[in-house]
Amino acid sequence: MAIKRKSNIPANETPEARFVRVATVKVNSIIRGMKTLSRLNGTKAKSTEAQRAAIEKAITEALTDTMSALKGNKVAAGGFKL
Repeated sequence: MAIKRKSNIPANETPEARFVRVATVKVNSIIRGMKTLSRLNGTKAKSTEAQRAAIEKAITEALTDTMSALKGNKVAAGGFKL
């Protein structure tokens, strides 16, 4: 049985083209998520400096881990909770 491909994925897609296609979608998703996070500033909920610092630290560490993983290094899985 043949594997069905989504119509927007070329059958002869190179690994580099796949990377560009998938990375574009994922990075845009992350940017949208960050924009929604930034809108918390305009809500009735109030944050403390410590909470904002914890968020910044978690995002910075996740970015560092992601860039390291893209370079082929192993990184530990992590999560976030205030």
